[in-house]
Amino acid sequence: PELAGASASIEVGVRASTPDGLPLVGESRTAGVILAAGARRNGWLLAPLVADMVAAYLTGADPGEDAAAFDPRRFEG
Repeated sequence: PELAGASASIEVGVRASTPDGLPLVGESRTAGVILAAGARRNGWLLAPLVADMVAAYLTGADPGEDAAAFDPRRFEG
């Protein structure tokens, strides 16, 4: 019910990607939204790491040493 009337923007492409080629994993600038996107062709290889990081974010645990490299907010000026 709290999402009734919410708007969404949908974009599609062959593979989601970031300028530095690393995925977006972690808290977005929107409170309560955890991202796990943009792994490109390495999605299969990174899936266990990304899953562990998302679980850590959801439980308040340490997401590990890769958290800064994958932080979705790293591109904000």
